[in-house]
Amino acid sequence: MERTQNPTRMEILKSREKLLWYVFIASMAGLLLRLFMINVDADVKILLIIHTVVCVLTASGIVIIRKQQNLEKTKGKRS
Repeated sequence: MERTQNPTRMEILKSREKLLWYVFIASMAGLLLRLFMINVDADVKILLIIHTVVCVLTASGIVIIRKQQNLEKTKGKRS
């Protein structure tokens, strides 16, 4: 049976959070791989910076989505 209903806001937030977790784990793995490389040249330093920025941005995105989920839960309880 196909789902004809539009997803709720909470379902959208959960799927976005799941996607951000995947991105965070992948970028953290890349960051750790780069950190344990023996010879660190300029290219590796640039990749370290990029992986660090991606980790910070995705972590902040996860925190924001969690706050939105909490707001949705409290808004649902008030109604």
